[in-house]
Amino acid sequence: MLHRADGPSARQRVDAGHRGMRMRKVLGGLLVAAALVAPAAQAAAPTWSRITPVNDDAIEAPGLARGADGVLHVTYRVERSIHEADLWEQAVRRGGGLAAETELVHGLYSLSLVPTLLPADAGLEARFGALLDDQPENSGTYAASGPPFPVTPSLVNGLGDDFAYAPNSADALRLADGTPVYAHTATGTLAVQVGNLPRVNLHPAGGCCEYQAKLALNGRNGELWLAWYANTNGGADGIWLQRLDPTTGGAAAPATRMPGTRGGFGQTDNLVALTGRPGRLGIWIAYLTGQTGGRRLWLRRVGDVPRLVATAPAGGEILRPVLAPDPAGRLWIAYALKTATGSIGWYARRTNPTVRTIGARVPLGRVPSTSVAGAVRADGQRDDGRLDLVARIGRSDGTAATFRIEAIAGLTLVSSRTAYRARNGARLVFRVLDAGVPVAGAKVSFRGEHATTNAKGRATIEVGPSRVGRATATATKGGYHLGTVGIRATR
Repeated sequence: MLHRADGPSARQRVDAGHRGMRMRKVLGGLLVAAALVAPAAQAAAPTWSRITPVNDDAIEAPGLARGADGVLHVTYRVERSIHEADLWEQAVRRGGGLAAETELVHGLYSLSLVPTLLPADAGLEARFGALLDDQPENSGTYAASGPPFPVTPSLVNGLGDDFAYAPNSADALRLADGTPVYAHTATGTLAVQVGNLPRVNLHPAGGCCEYQAKLALNGRNGELWLAWYANTNGGADGIWLQRLDPTTGGAAAPATRMPGTRGGFGQTDNLVALTGRPGRLGIWIAYLTGQTGGRRLWLRRVGDVPRLVATAPAGGEILRPVLAPDPAGRLWIAYALKTATGSIGWYARRTNPTVRTIGARVPLGRVPSTSVAGAVRADGQRDDGRLDLVARIGRSDGTAATFRIEAIAGLTLVSSRTAYRARNGARLVFRVLDAGVPVAGAKVSFRGEHATTNAKGRATIEVGPSRVGRATATATKGGYHLGTVGIRATR
């Protein structure tokens, strides 16, 4: 096991040493109206920060896990030569600081582009497809746990299976008893493995292929679910959801296709996201619909009707939705919007604890290039209510690296009036909400007047005669992105 030192000089040395190597979140109608008129999008957006070395071909999807100590761990792949690859881990401290990097696995003949990462009792467990040497019989799915991490990883599945060592997507989680579950897709393969049992291939006979395997666990009753995207021939294309047997990984019920997902998409990565909530009931799926790309983003609780989260702008599309629960039971949903000119901006929204109301849209800033070349991971298990988003991002010079950004929840500001007579002034009653939940102690400002919300999230401002025109009221509170609403003074 190797470690790299902290500090800018060390980071510069890491980057220099890796360049040239190849790698792979009353008020129903009024609330909606206020969100559409003036989304909470005027505060300075957070910035993306690079957390892994720059490589000419970075990993397709970073592994992501949060340890019991709250530290976020990200895995990435380093290819030192055409047949020599290593798996590294970068720890991200609270506040965003980077700890020393750790080499988890060294000198593999071939290493999967989509490793997964799970917290373990005393550290981490990485699961990944690999070929140990140039002998095909040594290919399969491997695991490495630590620290300390072993010199040679342990084979857990698929000895001699080419598709096990070269999946195009993978995901992993732990059952309530700690048993790991691993799922991956490859050509003709939609595989699920519970513990070290033989894997189960859920791929239907004939046709090709499945992508974006996503696992989720119902935190109350232990149900295990799998979602994926298929472009399979014979009418089986679309985004699918299926309940699995947690003891074997096999099907426990027939697969269900999400409505509106038949037909071609302009991408094969991150069209679908899936999650449960630790210790709580429910499974949620987020998915895209649209024939030429993701034009609409939907959130659906299994057994309920879908709700629209976002619509792409004219000529644009929605990309790579992700879901992540927070400790209070809320869900984060994050996604990218690509404009007709190719510009990509990231956004996040957080629900209330019952996941019945979706909060204000918060901008996360433009990515440092015009493409997000790989998959995205998210983690919301922070005690401060924030979301960590990690993405593999391509740069304008053709290189790529893994970047991280934090999201905070947005405030929704609702006004009792959206217009008043300028010469008369007005008494305006505001409510400040976090996904429908009243927010106390928020500062509301309008035309130079200020008030603080009470326990019901209400604040009253009286304005005198005003100039004709539209002005913006704002709501601010520490730990939130500001909320705004426009109010017109008329003749």
